[in-house]
Amino acid sequence: TEENFPALTTVGNYSFNGNTALQTVNSTKITTVEQSGFAGSYVQNVILPNLTTVKNSGFENAYLNGTLDFTGLETVNYNGFYNTRLTGSQTFPKVTSVESYSFAYNQYLTELTLSILTQTSTGSYDFYYNTILTAYHFPLLTTIQSDYCFQLCFENF
Repeated sequence: TEENFPALTTVGNYSFNGNTALQTVNSTKITTVEQSGFAGSYVQNVILPNLTTVKNSGFENAYLNGTLDFTGLETVNYNGFYNTRLTGSQTFPKVTSVESYSFAYNQYLTELTLSILTQTSTGSYDFYYNTILTAYHFPLLTTIQSDYCFQLCFENF
C-alpha cells in the first residue's frame, strides 16, 4: 500500500505503529515523526525530504529497506532508527543531533554517513551493534560523549 499525504506535517504518536500494510510514505510536507510514529511498521520506502525531527522510537523496528530520502533530517531522538532494516549505504547530510540508541542495532547497514554531526549524545549506545558496517563517515565529529557509542561495530572507523 502506498500513501501520499499532501497536507500532513506531523505524524503523531503511534500513528502507524505496527502497520503491516503500509509500504510507502511519500510527502514533502511532513517535518516531524512523533514517538513511535512508524515503529514496528512494514514501511519500506520513505520519501520525506523535509523531515527534520524523528522523536523517540519514531522508526524503531520498522523495515526501511527500500527507497529512502531523509535529506532534511536534523534531529534523531532516543531509539529513532533502532533495529530498523536500514540497508547498504545511508547518508544523512543534515543530522546535527543524536540521542542514545539513535542508530543502534542496524544489522544490514554497511556504511553510514552523518555529514555535519560534530558530537555524539551524552547518553549511551548511539551507534551500538551495527555489526556489518565497513565504514562510518563523520567528517566533522570532534567529540564522542556517548558511553559504548560504537560498541560491537565493525572495526573500520
